[in-house]
Amino acid sequence: MTLCECGCGQPAPISPYTNKRLGYIKGKPRRFVKNHFARSGAAHRGHRRSARRIKPDARCSCGCGRSLPEAAQPRYSRSKDGRVFLHGHNMNGRVGPLHGQWKGGRLVSYGYIKVRMPDHPSAPRDGYVFEHRLVMENMLDRHLESHEQVHHKNGRKDDNRPENLELWQRSQPPGIRAREAPHCPTCSCST
Repeated sequence: MTLCECGCGQPAPISPYTNKRLGYIKGKPRRFVKNHFARSGAAHRGHRRSARRIKPDARCSCGCGRSLPEAAQPRYSRSKDGRVFLHGHNMNGRVGPLHGQWKGGRLVSYGYIKVRMPDHPSAPRDGYVFEHRLVMENMLDRHLESHEQVHHKNGRKDDNRPENLELWQRSQPPGIRAREAPHCPTCSCST
C-alpha cells in the first residue's frame, strides 16, 4: 500500500487508466489523493513547484503599509522582480494623472460629461460628478439639493455653458422651472 506523497497519511488510490501527462499508470497507485498535490506544492507532472511563501510579517510593496494575509494566496500578487503586493496594489504608484490611461479626469456617460471630484458631497463611489451640476453650483454659489435638476435649454447634453443651463425642481411635475414653481406643492394660489 502506497501513501499519499503530501504527507497526510491517506492511502493513494489505484489509477483505473493511463495518462502520461498526469503520470498515471493503469493498475499502479497514484502519487496523491485527489486535490492533495496542492498541499505539498507539487505539480501534476511530478516535479515540485518552488514554494514561494511570504514572510509572516510581510507588508505590501506599494507603500500602503498594509500587512499581507498569510493564508489567502489569491489576495496578493508577486511582480517579476519578486516584490509582493495586495490584490490591485501593483500599480507602481500610477494612479490618477500618472496612470497610462488617464484622460484628465473627464469622461462621457450617456452623453453627459462627468468630472472626477471624489471629495464632492454628492459624488458617488467612483468619484465622478456631472459637469452641468458643477457649473450650476458655481452659478448659485451653493451645492444643489437632491430634488433640484439642471436642464439643458438647447437639448445638447454636453453643452455645459452657464447660459445654456437652467435649474428645475424635480419634485414638481416634469417641465417646471424653479422660478415658476409654486411656493408649496399643494397650493393653488398665484403668489
